[in-house]
Amino acid sequence: GVKPASVTATPDAGYLGGLGWTPMANSLPNLACTDDSYARAVNSGLKLGIYTAAPYEYIDSSTQKPAGLDWDINMAVLKYVGITKYETVTLQWEGMIPALDSSRIDVITGDIHETDKRLKSIAFTSPAWWYGSSLMVPKGNPGHITSWKDLTRKGVKVGVVNGSQSQAYLDGIKADSIAYQDANSEFASLAGGREDVIVDDSPKEAAYIQANPNSGLTILPAADLP
Repeated sequence: GVKPASVTATPDAGYLGGLGWTPMANSLPNLACTDDSYARAVNSGLKLGIYTAAPYEYIDSSTQKPAGLDWDINMAVLKYVGITKYETVTLQWEGMIPALDSSRIDVITGDIHETDKRLKSIAFTSPAWWYGSSLMVPKGNPGHITSWKDLTRKGVKVGVVNGSQSQAYLDGIKADSIAYQDANSEFASLAGGREDVIVDDSPKEAAYIQANPNSGLTILPAADLP
């Protein structure tokens, strides 16, 4: 997400549809570049909001520098458009949009879902890549979670990252959820038996399992769709 500029032209929605992406109504950013935002970015650089959520973004232990899939995409885009100056601001995920709204950062570099509410204050690029959410349970699946419907079953505790789209979904179905500031805290809590299940992005869950093969956590491969 980026702060929208005061310009007049918009991309062609029909062209984007031909690429397999149907933009939400009133969501396309203006790209006429009649203001000086691009020139300012080239001359003064950008403040990039980053966070910790492998494989999207994390600090590489060998270099102590940001790394990950989303970080690489952002670096490739900046190189393509000729922006070489930037600084990073490390935030919890729930703080990203407030930081963007207050001009503490210029760009949210992580994956962020486009919603009607968010479109009132920030603009989005076209999707960089697609992924889905899945259910993760601890060893033995003591909560007997087999479907998304089980998230609303009485007594079931569901973990989620605060400020995420998964949290918005759980709030919508009125699930009994416990919110965490970051994914690592969420995963560790699930492994410790505090929840029966968590809802998060499949790539994040898979990355955690790869990095922590003895955690006992597993992704439900055949859960019924919500």
